[in-house]
Amino acid sequence: MRFDALSGSGHAGSLDGTSATAMSPTEAVLMALGACGAMDVASILRKMRHEPESHEVIVSGEQRPDHPRKFTSITVTHRVAGDVPEANLRRAVFLSSTRYCPVHAMLAPTVDITDRYEIWSNGRLVAEGTIDPAAE
Repeated sequence: MRFDALSGSGHAGSLDGTSATAMSPTEAVLMALGACGAMDVASILRKMRHEPESHEVIVSGEQRPDHPRKFTSITVTHRVAGDVPEANLRRAVFLSSTRYCPVHAMLAPTVDITDRYEIWSNGRLVAEGTIDPAAE
């Protein structure tokens, strides 16, 4: 069940329905959501003149048990290390999830997406939160 794909921009990738030799299509959706948000947040922080030491995005999803096994909920956590003000990271994640990320925009109408952030310094968690678009 492995398929090799070639994008319109000429980049190749592989997908496997069993996840035995490559990522599954649903894993690719989660990866696309994480990458889209990461690029937005990194760009927004850079414009705010903040350059984290590291930026990791952890994405996990719950799927229906029956077919089609669509996602029912997804959690996206932006984990940064370094001197990044919490308000600025919060704003960057908010803007990515509500305005800029097309993958988020495609999934959000039918999937409950929770956007979170964490700030780490010297190996310790110093701030964390969840974005509530209605309250922002």
